[in-house]
Amino acid sequence: MPAFALALVATAGSADAASTLSTSGAVVTYTAGATDVNDLTIEVDGTDVLFTDAHTINGTGFCTKDSPTVARCAESSVASINVFLLDGADTLSVLSINDPIGSADMGSGDDTIILGPSANPITLDGIRASVSLDGGGGADTLIVKDTQDTSGDIVTVSLGSINTGTGDNFFGPGGSATFVQTETVSITTGTGNSLIRVRSSASGTSTTIDAGAGDDLFQISSDGTGQTGDLDGFLGPLTLLGGSGENGLLISDADAPVGNIATIGPTSISGLAPIPILYSASGTFSQALLIRGSGQLDTFAISGTIAGAETDIRTLGGNDSVVVSSDGTGSTGGLSTLAGRLVLDLGPGVNFLAISDADDAVPGANASVSITTTTISGLAGPSDLTSIALAATGGSIAALTVVGSTNPGVAEAFTVTDLPSPSTFLMGAGNDTFVLEGASYPSTIQTGDGNDTLRLGSAGGGLGAIVSAITLDA
Repeated sequence: MPAFALALVATAGSADAASTLSTSGAVVTYTAGATDVNDLTIEVDGTDVLFTDAHTINGTGFCTKDSPTVARCAESSVASINVFLLDGADTLSVLSINDPIGSADMGSGDDTIILGPSANPITLDGIRASVSLDGGGGADTLIVKDTQDTSGDIVTVSLGSINTGTGDNFFGPGGSATFVQTETVSITTGTGNSLIRVRSSASGTSTTIDAGAGDDLFQISSDGTGQTGDLDGFLGPLTLLGGSGENGLLISDADAPVGNIATIGPTSISGLAPIPILYSASGTFSQALLIRGSGQLDTFAISGTIAGAETDIRTLGGNDSVVVSSDGTGSTGGLSTLAGRLVLDLGPGVNFLAISDADDAVPGANASVSITTTTISGLAGPSDLTSIALAATGGSIAALTVVGSTNPGVAEAFTVTDLPSPSTFLMGAGNDTFVLEGASYPSTIQTGDGNDTLRLGSAGGGLGAIVSAITLDA
């Protein structure tokens, strides 16, 4: 095939150097001038590859000229494409492609790379080959949108790659993207029910994934299942946006070799991975919100839960410690930040649990707290409507500490049907009532200040369900 060159001449009033479009065999290479600020679009148009820039294009060889700014090359003559945009704050838009972009080097400016069309229909079905991107120097942004795809996406996002997993259909058949030196990555899936598997994130890259409409599921772990694997490869900030619909979020550090000191809040998870993971939804996470610890010795501080979802935390193996309160201490703070039900399974091992509503100053708070072997209700959440489920499958809770309000204006009423473990209750300063109907484990009850009422045994007066020692500290 004969070699050719296209001169891209800057528009009037610009001092930009000319750019060239050249071939070597079936490889087409676009090279910007040294000072060009390019706005280059590449797309398939019938049987041609179309190149559109902000500069005048003069075409020769097997490429022809549609207008001063548009050139087309017969796709049958193109095997791959290279792009070199050098310096300047450039924009590269790849609307559709059937031949791989072997290298797109954005150069040293603050550049923007867009995969997919900007006009209706906004889908990625036309990306049918691999795209290899290098942001180069500067603060570079990659935007990938499948906003109007109704089919339901399956996409795997890993350190520096998109749509390279088994069964992925985010792009068209054969489509994928790899990227390096890209500081911001924004991915938006379609309106169907999407499955989004995130296996790692690159250091120096902030990644945001917006699942949009639909009942979407995020699976976050090294193997992409969200139930096994670990989080050690998550090195760049990750933000997950569930959008509308009933979404799910599975996060797993189950196979990590060492334990964690983690903090779980209503919009963030830190300490499980080297970087924080942020999550939110305009809809809900009612499909699932499951967080798995390392299976080693973990410490979890739970400062809050998201509304419209059941937050399920499983610490797995190890002698774990879990504290629940708004300040993450389990001894101070409050529980109004638990907007959704909290399910705790401390798993195998000898575990410890502390729950505090010490800072609750709402009149009438904790007026009907109920504690059984598996549930605490009436103590947490807005209007005390959030329950906490307790378990330690394959292990035990060695000690449970429950701290009531320390405010003298809050008169609490606790009824304990039975104890899930050896327990300590710190009742605070109000005029409190504490009823212990059953005790399968030893307990300590500290009523604190105020004129308190303590009753032992069932409503009928029987003490038969109290079979362990009770220590009273008024």
